[in-house]
Amino acid sequence: MDILCSDKTGTLTLGKLTCIKEASVVFHDDVTVDYMMELALVASRIEHADAIDAAVTKYSDDPKAVKDLYEVTRFIPFDPSTKRVTAVAIKKDTGEEIVIVKGAPPVLMVFSGIDADTFEKAQAALTERSERGFKTLAVCIAVDENEWKLLGMISILDPPRSDTAHTVEMCNELGVEGKMITGDQRLIAVEVARQLHLPNLTMFAKDVFNANNA
Repeated sequence: MDILCSDKTGTLTLGKLTCIKEASVVFHDDVTVDYMMELALVASRIEHADAIDAAVTKYSDDPKAVKDLYEVTRFIPFDPSTKRVTAVAIKKDTGEEIVIVKGAPPVLMVFSGIDADTFEKAQAALTERSERGFKTLAVCIAVDENEWKLLGMISILDPPRSDTAHTVEMCNELGVEGKMITGDQRLIAVEVARQLHLPNLTMFAKDVFNANNA
């Protein structure tokens, strides 16, 4: 064997996503990370959760109690084509209706009503956290029919396994070159490769595959 190709998530990394409060960020003085996480939980499934929803759920000590504060009247699950989840919920103690969207930051950052200052903060936060190896999840609420407020970004970590770097080192000593293959975000892939001391040669799909080829 000369080359060993490995998937990243769940193979080189633990495959267990965790929301990191200290690395998450909000863009408004009247919003806290805990409140953003509460609304993200309302827009998540506790049962039959995907990896992202499971991470959001684990953030709360009692996720069912938090969800019981709201009555979800409409739920649009994650769609790969829109890259977002939408929930319409009524807060039971006030009767307030809240429209919550959580999803990929580049999608939510361009929603109507997101001002230039917030967009710049979000872009900087997205780049900085991606360079540190975090996945990011944006959370918005509707403030009017066609106006949105970008609350902030949740930082989610999938750290390398404790023995992965040693395994990569052993492969190198045996003359086997390790390759990481992933569909994850570019900056995250680069950071994980750095942590594991994988060769500094990064190629991406658009560099390899002709977009006009089937």
